Amino acid sequence: MNNMRKVNCLLQQLRCLMGQSLKERSLKLMALCVIKSPFKFQRDIVYHYKPISSPALDETLFREWYKEFRRRISLKLKGFALSVSILGAFDWNKERIEFDTVKDELKEFDFVERLKMKIICRVCSKRILIGNVKVEGIEYCSCDREQQEVLRLAEKRNGHADATLDDEENWEPYIERHKMITWRREIRPGLYAYKVYVEYSDVSAEDFLFVQTDNDYRKQWDETAIKLDIIDAEEKTNSQVIYWEMLWPKFFSNRDYVYKRRYFIDDKTNQIIIVNKSTKHPKCPPNPYKQRVDEYWSFMIIRPKTTLSKPGLEFVLTYFDNPGLSIPKRITTWVAQRQMPDFLDKLHIATLNYAKVKKTQMKRNKSVLEKDPGYEYPNLDNRDDVTDDDSEDETDNLSNNSEQGPNSPLEDAQSTRHWWNLKNLFLF
Repeated sequence: MNNMRKVNCLLQQLRCLMGQSLKERSLKLMALCVIKSPFKFQRDIVYHYKPISSPALDETLFREWYKEFRRRISLKLKGFALSVSILGAFDWNKERIEFDTVKDELKEFDFVERLKMKIICRVCSKRILIGNVKVEGIEYCSCDREQQEVLRLAEKRNGHADATLDDEENWEPYIERHKMITWRREIRPGLYAYKVYVEYSDVSAEDFLFVQTDNDYRKQWDETAIKLDIIDAEEKTNSQVIYWEMLWPKFFSNRDYVYKRRYFIDDKTNQIIIVNKSTKHPKCPPNPYKQRVDEYWSFMIIRPKTTLSKPGLEFVLTYFDNPGLSIPKRITTWVAQRQMPDFLDKLHIATLNYAKVKKTQMKRNKSVLEKDPGYEYPNLDNRDDVTDDDSEDETDNLSNNSEQGPNSPLEDAQSTRHWWNLKNLFLF
């Protein structure tokens, strides 16, 4: 009953405010908007409802109310932002990609070698044609397909076939290009995972890793990457959460992804693993104007032919994404057969361009290093402000410092200069 009276009283005061001038009304309404309970603030409203006789007093009171209003709002907003940051923080302990969960991917090259056996004819030992495209330099089989299948089944019955070869979870040869073979495996009806094997003889694994993980550079050479932004990171583990918006053909909404990425360099096998997995992040809620891909993962294993810094590598990329809606088979075929080879060609060219720029920069820095006269001692003979005694003392000090070996001023200065120039070799 008492609450109802307070509500009626407050409504009556609001009606009175509506009949006053705009300035007086704004003043009183601001009082009502200050973050307090309306009932607790009722006495202040009644007090400030008294007519104001002086314009100067009106302005002063207005300023005081405005300052109080901003102060209370800022306090509330700080508390709200803190609570949102705590509740919406990304849990790296839970979401971090650990090496133990992906270390089996280091066996991918052995897996690919077994898959390659499936595209060798058992009759003539030549390569079986994949699709309708012949790659220059490869001698293809011309045997009858039925004869090959009969021989394979006969070997299986007699126990001569590789037992693991037929158990590779239905990976089927799909696309072949120069130094590239793609297999696919049906995960669900109409949805496929793809495995791509590629060889590059003219780029290093070190440069290839940089191009794969540098988002700003990718936006320069990949026109389908509308957005590619790091929204969260854990620097100590090379882990990132990335938002990626991908351009799709006309009449289709762009696809966007939120995924976590981490890479590992395994010293024992001299291989690099780059892992991407879809995730959710409070900074990137779904956009109604884009098609969010919630199911996406990829594993890229890079193996250099010699060392990480020398040209020559091979890699295996296994990936899957579920667009979340039914797409005509013609579109999915186009994406797999056209877009992936085109993307890999652009990736190759981008790595070559990066290596070229890096080599040019290193040559430029090397020429500067050779022309640098280095540290020189001041000429003590031409200094007029030094007495003979001071000259002898300084000469003794210099000779003593020179006998100290690597800690002498000359070597300290030269080592600092060399470090600076060597550091600049890697600034691009």
